[in-house]
Amino acid sequence: MLRTLIDLFVAFFKVGLLSFGGGYTLIPLIQHQVVEVNSWATQDEFLKVLGASQAIPGAISIKFATYIGYKEAGIPGVISTITGSFIVPVAAILILFNGLKVAETIPAAERFLKGIKSATWGLIIGFGIQALMGTSTDFRNIAIGIGALVAIAGFDLSPAIVMVIAGILGMVLYR
Repeated sequence: MLRTLIDLFVAFFKVGLLSFGGGYTLIPLIQHQVVEVNSWATQDEFLKVLGASQAIPGAISIKFATYIGYKEAGIPGVISTITGSFIVPVAAILILFNGLKVAETIPAAERFLKGIKSATWGLIIGFGIQALMGTSTDFRNIAIGIGALVAIAGFDLSPAIVMVIAGILGMVLYR
């Protein structure tokens, strides 16, 4: 059990350490640790949890940390994953808070942050391609996926609303 708790902590510590940008940029990082490195979930299970988590309020990292931690080690696992995912960002904020205004005036720091911001869309699209390759090419899957893309990118709908609509469509189309 202790080994599992340490592994959970380390995996989500790595996510927290590399979580520049937050939000959807975390998905590829979490997927790598949860599916590829530690095999705590299959790609299909990961995508199901990702979809379901959109209908639940809160940060994506908390939702995944809670799910995987509980699945692997119960409440101690949840504590381990959440602590791991937040220790680096919290420490960084506490340490850097006073120096933020100074960092904004340093050209190298500003360029560094712009580079990270630019990589964000690449990470999200890369994960999207991986997720697409891991799902069935059934027409219904493709139609729902394209519909979700259009709803979010074209009409700026909330991801939670899109996920609920996709779930309802799934209930109808997959009878």
